[in-house]
Amino acid sequence: MYEILAPALGLSPLPPGAQFVPPKSMNELTNMLHGYKRDGSTPNHDDLPGLIGASQAQRDLIAKMNASPDQLTALDNRIGILKANLKALDEHKTSVLQADENVKNSPESIKGAAAKASAVSDAELPNKLKSCSGHV
Repeated sequence: MYEILAPALGLSPLPPGAQFVPPKSMNELTNMLHGYKRDGSTPNHDDLPGLIGASQAQRDLIAKMNASPDQLTALDNRIGILKANLKALDEHKTSVLQADENVKNSPESIKGAAAKASAVSDAELPNKLKSCSGHV
């Protein structure tokens, strides 16, 4: 499986005459197949569009070179996972921004901002009155 999928996923080939796949290489393959980076870390939200584009470009390239169905399926699955992650993160970001906007525009928030503005104005009033009384 490693020898079939590694080239499609951009992983290093096995050394000549290898009898088994080293654990590090097998982990990299597993991570890539599950939508993670080679090292197992999760791609950042901002990195996902680039990863999706690179994976799609890789898929298009190997499809032209008569890739095996297993290779194309592995890349299709990876692209699907990356797109699903991007969609979920976009939806989460939208909901967080909407929640922040709702908090800013809530009656309690508006009332609090008005109370703060009133308190600041009241605190500045004695200084304003002093400066005005000198000009009368």
